[in-house]
Amino acid sequence: MNGQPNLANKINNYGTIVGSYFPSATSGNQLGYKRYSNGGIVTLKGPTGARSTVPYGINNVGKVVGAYVTSTSVQKGFTYLNGAYTTFYHSGWSFLQPQAINKQGVIVGSYLDSSSKTHGFAYSNGQWVTVNVPGASDTVILGINVGARWLAGTCRKALALHGGFSTKTEHSVLWNTPRTQVSVWMELTT
Repeated sequence: MNGQPNLANKINNYGTIVGSYFPSATSGNQLGYKRYSNGGIVTLKGPTGARSTVPYGINNVGKVVGAYVTSTSVQKGFTYLNGAYTTFYHSGWSFLQPQAINKQGVIVGSYLDSSSKTHGFAYSNGQWVTVNVPGASDTVILGINVGARWLAGTCRKALALHGGFSTKTEHSVLWNTPRTQVSVWMELTT
């Protein structure tokens, strides 16, 4: 885009891709884009007052979800559909990073709490649900299926080593989500 490298974040079943790019080699702020399967491109500058905009997900209806940074350096979430932006934000959370949206409009992603711990979240119709893997120091939700029954993401767990030292390891995770409670989670290993 504009001769600059770009990052494609998600693609829906109709071949529409969302991502971001830096408008110039010296720009520190990103712009988003929505590229249709026919090659048409819409630049996503973000809601009014956005300094930087990154779309992370798109559903099959064409609704885009992402994050933008305000002029006061607060990161908030947005959706975009048919030329209109809708914003959302949870006070008390920082670095809100919406990653995906399903057909029903349920948005998932991650945020940082006041102690810089990462939590997963699900958001729909003004309702927030925090999602954490038991025993994990950090949880990130990256995707949600159409029926909102399954979430996919990662978590970080401490691994005790000999000599009193420990390290954190990343795990891929699937969650089964009946209603609003996360009841089953599975670590995926190779």
